Amino acid sequence: MADQQNATALQEQAVKELAALGLERLGYAKDRRAAANILFQKLQSEDGGQPELPTMNMLVQQNWIMIRQLDRIEQMLYQLAGLKEN
Repeated sequence: MADQQNATALQEQAVKELAALGLERLGYAKDRRAAANILFQKLQSEDGGQPELPTMNMLVQQNWIMIRQLDRIEQMLYQLAGLKEN
C-alpha cells in the first residue's frame, strides 16, 4: 500500500514538473509569436500600409490565433499542475 502511495505521489510530482516545463515553453512560444507580429506590423507601417509580402496580414492573423490556442493550452497546464495562473 505504501509503495502504491509513493508511486502515485511520484506520478503527481512528475505531472506537475512536466506541466511547469510546458508552461515555460509556452511562454517562450507566445513571446516569439507576439514579437513576430510586432515586426510584421512595423514592416507594414514602413511600407505605407502596404505589406512587403502579400501574405503578411495572414501571418499576423495566424500568429494571433496560435497565441489564443497557446493561452488555452496554458490554462489546461495550470489546472493539470494544480498551480495558480500568474
